[in-house]
Amino acid sequence: MKKSIVGALIAGTAAWILSGAAMADLQSETQADVTQICKQAIGDKGYKGYRYRDVEFNDSRNSYSLTGQIAKGAKRYEFNCVVSTRMSITDLVINPLSGGEDSGGGSAGAPAEAQVACAEEADRYWQLENGTAIPMKSKSTGSGMYEVTVAGGHHRGICTVTEDGDVKGIMNQ
Repeated sequence: MKKSIVGALIAGTAAWILSGAAMADLQSETQADVTQICKQAIGDKGYKGYRYRDVEFNDSRNSYSLTGQIAKGAKRYEFNCVVSTRMSITDLVINPLSGGEDSGGGSAGAPAEAQVACAEEADRYWQLENGTAIPMKSKSTGSGMYEVTVAGGHHRGICTVTEDGDVKGIMNQ
């Protein structure tokens, strides 16, 4: 009797350890799949050949996210990619980081709110899917206004905007 209890206990412990290893393998496989999906989507937005840094993987009950930075030369961006449990992208945001050549030189660049407003207005103006246009570089005009270069699809333009995100217009380049 004691041998059968000890045997069952050992077998149960072994099965538990193996199931834990299987779960770890499944999670690392999921992380690899999400990473591949996000890198492909980031590349499709025009960021092929960029190096990935400080990448973090997070999972929740109904989605996964991959966040980090990409860099190529002096160009630096942060990204957040959200993937559903069905392995389709539900959100992808890429923003320039200050200090990179596309940021307009740090303090002279437009505030994030103004850059986001320009990207959203460019999507509407060029009739693109939401989230397609991205801010590239920005600079102050010296009169409380900013010029933000935006790009989306085959379009490129300059958006004139206030620091609080009131877009005055977009001029195609």
